[in-house]
Amino acid sequence: HAWDTETADLVVGRGARAQSPVNHGRAVCATCFCGDDVDFGSGPRLFIDNAGFATGLLQYFKDYFEDEQFQKVFHNYSFERHILQRHGIKLQGFHADTLHLARLYDTSRSSWEGAVQAKIQAAGAQQEHDEGDAGDVVGSLGEVGQAGRA
Repeated sequence: HAWDTETADLVVGRGARAQSPVNHGRAVCATCFCGDDVDFGSGPRLFIDNAGFATGLLQYFKDYFEDEQFQKVFHNYSFERHILQRHGIKLQGFHADTLHLARLYDTSRSSWEGAVQAKIQAAGAQQEHDEGDAGDVVGSLGEVGQAGRA
């Protein structure tokens, strides 16, 4: 089962305001793809809203996330693990991390990550110039990934 979360309340990047998902951030939603042999009622994709009136909905999946018999795949497992721990969920059943698999498959992927970091630093420097602030970029890792493709 392939999982991803989107987060809020976390300052990513570098600098004095940068925060770690160990102590900051919350999951606002989670998505899952289980393969074509699974049907959640509308197909093999599942979207779990965990914000606004749906805050706490992620807790209904706690037993699943903590069950090691269900093998789970993440992109940047360590980040996802920390975010879910902040919701009282201790992940079990880790199968793979596509971030690391991509690096093993094609080591040039590290240049893409470097380009993302360069954009984060440039945005931070511009913000610092504009606002006279430390200049970090606020958002989820998904948003940072989108910045790398801009």
